[in-house]
Amino acid sequence: MFHRWIVGIVRRTDDATGPEKVGATVSFLIDGYNLLYALGLATPVMTAAQFDRARLRLLDWIADHLNNRALVRIVFDAQNAAQPTLESLHRGIRVQFAFAQTADDVIEQRIEGEVDPASLIVVSNDLRVREATRRGDCRYLNCDDFTDWLLS
Repeated sequence: MFHRWIVGIVRRTDDATGPEKVGATVSFLIDGYNLLYALGLATPVMTAAQFDRARLRLLDWIADHLNNRALVRIVFDAQNAAQPTLESLHRGIRVQFAFAQTADDVIEQRIEGEVDPASLIVVSNDLRVREATRRGDCRYLNCDDFTDWLLS
C-alpha cells in the first residue's frame, strides 16, 4: 500500500545530478537510531566505537540503495554529548546529532517548520514521531516499510 504512493512521488533515476522531481522534491527525515536498531545493526551493549561503525554502515547502506532518488536527513540522539556538532554530509545524506535533546525532539521541530509537508516522509517506528507527522500533515513510513521500499 505505501509502495504505490511513494513510487508515485519518487521515481528511480540513474542521473547522478540528483533526484528526479515529480511535483515537489521528496525529502526523507529519518530517526537514525530507530532505523539502526530496526535493521539489527545496533544493540544496547555496544561500545561508542561500535556505534560509530554501525552509524557509518547505516549511512553507506542508505546511500548505496538510495541512488540519488531523494533528499535524506538522518537525525541521531546526542543528548549526552559534551558539545554540539555541526550538521555534516555523508555521501549526499545530511547527518545531524540532536545535542541536548532527543532525535524525536529535533524531528518534531523540523516537521513543525516544514514549508512543504506533502514532500516530507518521516521514517521511524516511534509513536511520538508518527503522531507528529499526522499533526504536521507529513507522510510517515515505519522502518520496515522504508527498508522494503529502499530495497525495491
